[in-house]
Amino acid sequence: MAEMTAAFDSRRNNAASKVAAVTSTLDERQSLLRLPDEEEHAKHVKDRQHKIEDVQQEIDVLQIEARSLSDQQKLLEGERRQLQEEEQRLSLLDAQIPKSRDELSLFAHISKIKWDADSQQGVAGIFSDPSRSKIETFSLPSDLSRFDQVNRLWKIID
Repeated sequence: MAEMTAAFDSRRNNAASKVAAVTSTLDERQSLLRLPDEEEHAKHVKDRQHKIEDVQQEIDVLQIEARSLSDQQKLLEGERRQLQEEEQRLSLLDAQIPKSRDELSLFAHISKIKWDADSQQGVAGIFSDPSRSKIETFSLPSDLSRFDQVNRLWKIID
């Protein structure tokens, strides 16, 4: 029985030392995995919420800026289209200028009228016919109908 008691005591001491080693390892690991207390956890959650709010505010600002930039882009696209249309219109006019200049020169040569393009009073100019020794300045009011203006010009030329 003394042997049994010795064997039992040996096993109990062996088990106690193993339990102490496991308890020590458990305490070390729990200290590494130490869970925060409620106050620390609440502070951590609050900090995260503030960061989320800050990021959300930045997102809102960026979305507003994106909308503004999109609106500006649409306006600039519209202006670009208008400028392209204006450029096309001016190109057509530039192409017509030499033709119009030639037509005016031919008309001036045939009719013997030098037009005053700077006149503020309406249609104005000088009629000159060297073969008849006739030079006449004329100014037709702009409130006259086109028909009456043409008739008066014919009277001057005849």
